[in-house]
Amino acid sequence: MVKIVVDSTCDLSKDQIEKLDITVVPLSVRFDDDEYLDSVTINNEEFYEKLILAGDDMPTTSQPSPKSFEKVFKEYVDEGYDVVAIIVSSKLSGTLQSAFNAKMEVSEDKIHLIDSRIASFGTYLLISEACKLRDEGKSASEIVIKIEHMIKNLKLYVCLNTLKYLVYGGRISKATGVVGTMLNINPILEAVDGELVQAGKVRGKKLSYKFMLEKVKDDIDTSYPVSFGHSHAHKAIKDFESFMSEHIDIKEREIISIGPTVGTYSGPGAIGIAYIKKDKE
Repeated sequence: MVKIVVDSTCDLSKDQIEKLDITVVPLSVRFDDDEYLDSVTINNEEFYEKLILAGDDMPTTSQPSPKSFEKVFKEYVDEGYDVVAIIVSSKLSGTLQSAFNAKMEVSEDKIHLIDSRIASFGTYLLISEACKLRDEGKSASEIVIKIEHMIKNLKLYVCLNTLKYLVYGGRISKATGVVGTMLNINPILEAVDGELVQAGKVRGKKLSYKFMLEKVKDDIDTSYPVSFGHSHAHKAIKDFESFMSEHIDIKEREIISIGPTVGTYSGPGAIGIAYIKKDKE
């Protein structure tokens, strides 16, 4: 028997979490002296309202404590389960280290940790496949092997609405951010080796659609689901999803709303796509 555990940077809604039957360990986000558990004591709408009003007083985020993971792991191991934990990229957060410390306290053999090498709506593709394998009765080891192979072929592109939050997060210089904003430049990032790097820059959202389409259309393995992600950009993600669907045979899709932890760095207005590329091995 296998339980799937994830952290809150997967950005799944309560309905999606219940449907997949997974357990989520939350990260934290802090505005001044007020600390919130990601998607537990603050929801997405409340977060983006606070973020927009925050001005230059940006929120900060923190990983779960080892004790947070330890409590979940111990409960499931004591009940006789193996645990497969799919965790945000170790290059983006220290969350995996917290999970590892908890594993060493509970059980080295029964707990299997996976560095997803990605975050947010990209993680959904790994989680949904892991849950499918669990429901088919696969062992924890079999699930880990399949998910780690998928990670090698997992791609994500995201177009940001503004460079402001990358500046505050220390990802780019303030001067670059100011120039980008003045020129209406939208940076497009891609996930590479567990990090987000710049894939290109376009002027305006419509050109970003075309940019991402060119990257995806000949690369995608359409036998897998596709996930679309957005940060408080409900209309834009519908337009983007419709545009991509006109050019790519997408058989199964899920729309993910980027939550507080990841949204601290993306800011509002981001849209993106995650998919599994064709296996060349």
